[in-house]
Amino acid sequence: MMKQAEQMKRKKTNTGLILIFILILLLVVAGVGVQFLAGSKTIPVDYLDTSYSINVTDPRALMGDADYCIVARVDKLLDTDYRWPSDLEGKTVTSPYTQYEVTIVQSIKGELPEGTALDLYKAGGIAEDGSRYYLYEDDYLPAVGSTAVFFLYAQAADGSLLASGQGSTRPYSSDTARQVTAIAGEIPAGLNDEQLSDALTNQIVTDRERFVASPG
Repeated sequence: MMKQAEQMKRKKTNTGLILIFILILLLVVAGVGVQFLAGSKTIPVDYLDTSYSINVTDPRALMGDADYCIVARVDKLLDTDYRWPSDLEGKTVTSPYTQYEVTIVQSIKGELPEGTALDLYKAGGIAEDGSRYYLYEDDYLPAVGSTAVFFLYAQAADGSLLASGQGSTRPYSSDTARQVTAIAGEIPAGLNDEQLSDALTNQIVTDRERFVASPG
């Protein structure tokens, strides 16, 4: 009888583990974003669908279109700016921009000195009311402590640096310890040194007005 009870208990435990696994899998498939910070709750992600003038799945196109490309360690999440307020059914909604402090590990394109800290903005972030994240499709917000590749655009108004849209931030594949660590979003395939070198050598340059960075 004891042996039979143990078998039944083990069966129930295995069934419980399977149900938990299925629940996690469903959350991943559904695109639910998770904040990977101590004590935080699961926050849903709304993904914004848009069209692009370049092939954002091709690192050569991303490299050619961007003003700068860096591999950087994320040191701090500084703030979230809320821009472009608009009225939606009597409610004011804004677009979040997440501000990071990073340290440049490698400067792939453009003259941003390695080993220095700078501030950059990432299009997307937590909504002003904290209810959800807004991100572009196939994009993510890297977590503090992770290393990522940023394709950056210098802004005309103030020289700040912005990573915006699908492909603008990719995990750095050599960051084996935390390459898939994210605050929220859909983590894309990583890029390694060989891929970055090839993208730089064979970049597909676009005809667009360029600006110079004045990072904080």
